[in-house]
Amino acid sequence: MNVAAEERLENYLVRGLIDFDDISYDEHAKLLYKLTGQMVAHLQSHLSNGDDVLNVLQADSQHLVRIVYTQMQEHSQQALCGPQTQQRRLE
Repeated sequence: MNVAAEERLENYLVRGLIDFDDISYDEHAKLLYKLTGQMVAHLQSHLSNGDDVLNVLQADSQHLVRIVYTQMQEHSQQALCGPQTQQRRLE
């Protein structure tokens, strides 16, 4: 499998995330790089060198993208439900 080289490791995941219809790069860039940066940092803390991190990002990008996307969905649901739930508790 030949994967195009990316300038930043996070981009291997960001490019997969922006393929989802409900994710706009322009609106979510800051969050995208925050979450993908956390994923890259996690991989770097568990793998012995940069080549291993790059190999995982390239070979398992779809799986890692799904993990980050799910995290974004859960965050979105909490943000939507949070204020209403809080309001109900106050009434």
